Amino acid sequence: MSETSDERRVGKSPVPHNVKSLLTDLQVGALHQLENFGWSILFVRRFNIPSPLVVVGDAASRIYGVLAHDGSIHRDAPIGIRW
Repeated sequence: MSETSDERRVGKSPVPHNVKSLLTDLQVGALHQLENFGWSILFVRRFNIPSPLVVVGDAASRIYGVLAHDGSIHRDAPIGIRW
């Protein structure tokens, strides 16, 4: 993927190295369960929002959802993903 002029993540990793410190305990527990099914954190949106938006999924099958603060997964979130 080449960087374009509208790329806002220049110099930042899509998943920060301290990601688990940004998650609630319920999110960490849900993430551990999801990892058993091949899911992982795809990216974390931190731009101009009070708390990070954690997007998880299976990149191979292009299935994703938002990991809510209570550990639930919202598959109907209107998130734009560049595969």
